[in-house]
Amino acid sequence: MRTNMRATFAMLLIVAAVSLLPAAAQTPSTPARALPTQPAPELALTYTYLHANVPPNACGCFSMNGGSASFAYPFTYSFSLVAEAGAETNSNVTSSGLDLTLSEYLAGPRYSLRKVSRITPFAQLLVGAAHTSGALSPAQFGLGSSTAFAMATGGGLDLNLTRRFAWRLFQTDYLLTLFPNRTNDHQNNFRFSTGVVVRFGKK
Repeated sequence: MRTNMRATFAMLLIVAAVSLLPAAAQTPSTPARALPTQPAPELALTYTYLHANVPPNACGCFSMNGGSASFAYPFTYSFSLVAEAGAETNSNVTSSGLDLTLSEYLAGPRYSLRKVSRITPFAQLLVGAAHTSGALSPAQFGLGSSTAFAMATGGGLDLNLTRRFAWRLFQTDYLLTLFPNRTNDHQNNFRFSTGVVVRFGKK
């Protein structure tokens, strides 16, 4: 009798232990917080409209059209280093028959807000140089160099279409240039850009 009771008790312990094994195996451990994936480098090719205030005139009173290319390399999840080159032109400034081309070569940091997968707002500050050519270039008037300091600050919004492609809905910048113009030797310009963004590597 005692032997049967011991056998029965042992059997119950075995059954209980076996029944508890799946539950123990399925008990989740505390999940580690998922880290965001590193953003991919990207190339943007855009159309650019410029409301210009370029020498020798002292007022912002004519438009220029052109394009730009920028390359952004992320060094953290939110910050990227951006290099940008662009050019805009007007072949008949204020119906004068004179032409002007403005080129910019800029670089600097960009902050991107990546918490929403569908859109990516960003803000940036770029510095570098600008160059003019054409009949209205400062050198044509004996004002000095056709190359001057330039700074652009602004931001924009990218619409993410796929992992590799996005559409830059808009990018707006205040563009400061310091060309000699017989007045105040600086120009306040406004830029608007839109175009395609291509991303490279893993994302």
